[in-house]
Amino acid sequence: MNSTKKAAESKKRKLGKKKIILICVAAVLVAGAAFWAVYHFALSDYFARRSAVIEYTASENPEGSPVVDKYAKSGSFTYAVYEDGTATLTSCRGSEKNITVPETVGGHTVLTIGYSCFFNDPDVISISIPDSVKYYEPYAFYGMSGLREITVPESMKEIGEGTFVKCSSLEEITIPAGVSAVGEGAFSECTSLKSVIFQGSDIMREIGGYAFSYCEALEDITLPGSITAIGAHAFDGCAALSEIRLPSHLNELGEYAFKESGVTDITVPDGVTAINEGVFSSCTSLKSVSFKGSIAEIGTSAFSGCTALETVELPDTVKSIGDYAFMKCSALKSLALPPNLSSLGAYSFADCMSLAEINIPSLITEIPVYCFAGCDSITSVTVPDTVTGILAYSFASMDALTDIYVPDSVTELGEGWLANSAKVTLHCSSGSTAHSYAEANKIKTETP
Repeated sequence: MNSTKKAAESKKRKLGKKKIILICVAAVLVAGAAFWAVYHFALSDYFARRSAVIEYTASENPEGSPVVDKYAKSGSFTYAVYEDGTATLTSCRGSEKNITVPETVGGHTVLTIGYSCFFNDPDVISISIPDSVKYYEPYAFYGMSGLREITVPESMKEIGEGTFVKCSSLEEITIPAGVSAVGEGAFSECTSLKSVIFQGSDIMREIGGYAFSYCEALEDITLPGSITAIGAHAFDGCAALSEIRLPSHLNELGEYAFKESGVTDITVPDGVTAINEGVFSSCTSLKSVSFKGSIAEIGTSAFSGCTALETVELPDTVKSIGDYAFMKCSALKSLALPPNLSSLGAYSFADCMSLAEINIPSLITEIPVYCFAGCDSITSVTVPDTVTGILAYSFASMDALTDIYVPDSVTELGEGWLANSAKVTLHCSSGSTAHSYAEANKIKTETP
């Protein structure tokens, strides 16, 4: 009886497991079906929105003339016609590998290559553009992975957002003097692009955000001196770009503008007053930085991860150094903090393993968390009597640190502020906050 009962219970358990497995499989199938339903809805919604955008952008041309016919056709081209007699090419669908855009279609002058006109066409190798064309609208040549050659006519005034995104075979582009701006993401992920030539432009004002991001082969570009702004992430990921001269009229460097680029030395022109967040972060070939003007702020992560950086001369005008600003600059041996510096960020010099000495200016009132942690070559630190707080782990893991001088003004000491700095002697007054900390944590002290 017992064996029969056990067999029945075993069978019941097996059936229960199978039931659970079937329920799980059913749940996965339902979830999968739901995913594909949502995916197809999102995809169809994307193309619906894309069509809506095309229709909207065709409602008037870039020079403000109203549309009179949105769906005219000529050969492989679909185009919009405007009151001023011009046309915008809105679509090109044919089998040609080498395309010549006509100067006129249906008797109308081609003024614009429209939004997504050649979108994701992988087979076209070259496109010849007539001088009548003045505008490339956003994403005009997006994803043309086989495109190797395209002419930008002298008449061109504007290269729109995302115009050449993912044209991964394009190796060279010449931008005429009449172009006033390179739009956001215009050449992003053109992974074979090696050379960009600006033809003596004196009206170019802006390189848009992400304009050349992840152009990993880009090695030759001379920016016009008239440029005043370089957008966020403009040259992010340009690993082969070892030399670049920042324009003399530049006054704005966008966040992460040169992140992970191959630049080796940088001179910041006098119009720039702040190094914004991450501008040169992870530039592992950057060796030297100099400033011509009055920089007030070094932003968060501005130079973090610049492992080859050896010399930086900060101007006296710098008042603030942000979080992680020089973190992991492992080759940096010396850096004079300017006298007007009043704010240091968390981790600002953490893991600067070659930094041999540091001066803390008298306007500093607080040493933030992990500020100098891991600076293995610093042997001595003097904290000025303006400082009232030394926060957690600010001088932790400093293997060479033998002496630190802490004034009576310091009344706040964070957790582990000297952790793993095993050789240190704490110089402080008897009865001070620092002295009490040293006694409680068995740290060697010397009193005056």
